[in-house]
Amino acid sequence: MPIAIDEIKLGELIEKAVHKAVEEEFDHKFMELMLRLIPSATDEEQREIEEMFGEDPGEDDVARVIIMERE
Repeated sequence: MPIAIDEIKLGELIEKAVHKAVEEEFDHKFMELMLRLIPSATDEEQREIEEMFGEDPGEDDVARVIIMERE
C-alpha cells in the first residue's frame, strides 16, 4: 500500500535524519579525538612516578574540597 507524503514534510524528515546521523558521527569522532589527546604515562614512567611520590593514594587519602557561596 503506497504512502502519500508531502514533499516538504519528506524533505524535513530527511533533513532531521541526516542531521541526527551527522551529529552522532561527530560525537563519536570527537570522543575518539579527546581520548587520543589525554596524556598517558608508559609503564616505565608510571614506575618512576610511584618511586618519586609513592603509590596512588587510596580513597581515604584524597583531599575533599567544599565550595561555599556567600549570600
